[in-house]
Amino acid sequence: MYTGGEWNLIYVIVSIILTIVGLSNYLLTQIQKSSECNEIILQLNREGEKLNEESKVINEKIDNTIDRFHHIINSMKTFQILHTLSNK
Repeated sequence: MYTGGEWNLIYVIVSIILTIVGLSNYLLTQIQKSSECNEIILQLNREGEKLNEESKVINEKIDNTIDRFHHIINSMKTFQILHTLSNK
């Protein structure tokens, strides 16, 4: 049979093993959570890239519209100048 000191040693060894198993499970859970967070971050980055591309397209359309507006304004000014000159 085991003596009191041997039981204490067995208790310590079992406690260490249970602590290691508990910490391993905790670390595995944290790694899984970290992996899930990384996947969410990747998805958000992809969506951010899509939004950047859409923003570029919208900004180009706005720039083109502004350019056409300026062209129309300049054409109107030119027309007014020509009209004024022809009335003299």
